[in-house]
Amino acid sequence: MNRLWDRMWGPRDFGGQGLRSTKQSAREARDWTNLALDVKFLGYSLARDLARALPVRRDLTARRVNLRSKASIQADLESEWAAYWCAELKSPVRFHRKIWELVYVLQALYENGAIRQGARGLGFGCGKEPIASYLANRETETLVTDLAPDAVAAKAWVESGQHASLLENTFHPRLTSRSLLTGWYVTGMSI
Repeated sequence: MNRLWDRMWGPRDFGGQGLRSTKQSAREARDWTNLALDVKFLGYSLARDLARALPVRRDLTARRVNLRSKASIQADLESEWAAYWCAELKSPVRFHRKIWELVYVLQALYENGAIRQGARGLGFGCGKEPIASYLANRETETLVTDLAPDAVAAKAWVESGQHASLLENTFHPRLTSRSLLTGWYVTGMSI
């Protein structure tokens, strides 16, 4: 890794012209930033194309797939179990890490019998994600938490609109009614 860093950013001799100038370094940094954005755009474009190519699935039901602890892979998002949970969240299947996380959590909860009326749960760092509303609609009793909004680590989440400092922030009307969200709590946690 150090050799790669030195190759990219270390001093160089440009054919007898001396060491790299600050201007040259700034130009290279800009080029790397643009390259990174191009790669990210290419990834999003590829993900959209892959999602469009997925078959339309109807009449899916929740079923056990014997989920194990694992990293996100494309085959998961192409699976029927992921399509089922995306439909339950009223969200299209998209090839994105966050979508995989949401469907993976729901599948794990399902396989452990935790998506049922009266089940109890505790969610840490839930933010504005839809799982809290989904579980409320299933009449689970869940304590939903997020980091205290004044905590340094929470500032980026607050600025990006992902932080839930109020119960209202966890409400997704496409997934539940306000009356079912009653009795839930959102707390600021200091770590």
